[in-house]
Amino acid sequence: TIYFKTTTNSSTMNNTNQFPQTIPSSHIPTEHPHPRSVAISIRPLLSQISRPKSICSTECSPHRNDTYSRHDTSNKMNEKTNLHYFHSWTIADDELPNLPWDCPLLKTHALIRDVPPSVIVRRISEVMRHLSIAAFFDNKKATVNAETMNNITFKVQLYNDIDQDEGMTGVIVEVQRMSGCAYSFSGIYRSIIRACNGVAMEERHKVLPKLILPTQIDSTLRMQRCDISNALEAVRALVGKDDIETNLLGMESLVILTDMSKTAKDEVICVAKAIFDDVTIRDRVLMPIMSHDVETKHGSQCILHRYALNVLLNALIVFLSMGRLGDVVRKHGYMGADLVSVLLKHVQRCETKPHDACLSIKCLVALMNVAELKDVAMRCGIQQIMQESHSVGECHHSFLRRESLVLLHALEPVA
Repeated sequence: TIYFKTTTNSSTMNNTNQFPQTIPSSHIPTEHPHPRSVAISIRPLLSQISRPKSICSTECSPHRNDTYSRHDTSNKMNEKTNLHYFHSWTIADDELPNLPWDCPLLKTHALIRDVPPSVIVRRISEVMRHLSIAAFFDNKKATVNAETMNNITFKVQLYNDIDQDEGMTGVIVEVQRMSGCAYSFSGIYRSIIRACNGVAMEERHKVLPKLILPTQIDSTLRMQRCDISNALEAVRALVGKDDIETNLLGMESLVILTDMSKTAKDEVICVAKAIFDDVTIRDRVLMPIMSHDVETKHGSQCILHRYALNVLLNALIVFLSMGRLGDVVRKHGYMGADLVSVLLKHVQRCETKPHDACLSIKCLVALMNVAELKDVAMRCGIQQIMQESHSVGECHHSFLRRESLVLLHALEPVA
């Protein structure tokens, strides 16, 4: 209930033309205000008012402060307060918050009956691990802020539901997309709800990033023939700007142009050569990777860093398939020990940035085909780092576990 206080006192009207002051709730009289005086305040017991029995809306309520821009969701996800990176989501059966009376539910929600909240959170944690989704748990608020490998960010919120008419209780699981592809998010949402209902997750439902292999070229996905020099000129103009959003468009174009499953092979080779020979493109690709402030990057900068790793990975695979990776490494000095050391540091941050760690491991797998770089990695303790990343992936990120095993096998001496 909202009250407004006004006055018709002539002295008050003559003093100022400002709005009346807000009056604390404790000063509001219990009886109805006088018709000529209205106090403004919000009564303190709104949470005790029973909510409507069925509410469904796609709009956010005032309780949701989760309106993010396209690429800035990582700021919310990386807040240290109450968030636990990759730790198990543990909530007691009596700790779920009640749904606020004025909180309209999104269409992407489900009501789970006859399943305790502790079991539901365990199932959600397990499906996050299977889907290789970076999950940041907040046990106090019963929420999960999550991010996929392809930059889809979403939030899972649990509420306690009590049906006073039928005397039944349940758990409301609401999955809210923050940014990213809506079509891909719909598949993730269905997987989460199926897991909450106890449906076993099949292999075909896993939403894992597609491996980039030079032998897997689908002719139906190839780009139409175009003047590759014009494409590189457009990319050079985009990545050379000072605007971060423009840089993202240019880097995303490079990811596609170096992907052998989407671009013709001769064009991919031309773009891969430009990444190491063109000064502007090379600096823009290597700068986010070689920077030392990766831990402080959020939002658009974090996505730009991931795109740069993906471009580097695609370029390394192209030269590896041509049998020229060793020549490229020897020609460019920055492709040696410094790059291996930086990639290993990215892997060491696998608990907080697992997607970047996966891409870094795949880059290292390609670089380990060069004998001198393999010796450098062994001196840097790569085996111990891979064992630690494998342990993290075993518990929380299946893609990280798989890529760590691939690199550990690559490090084994050839019989």
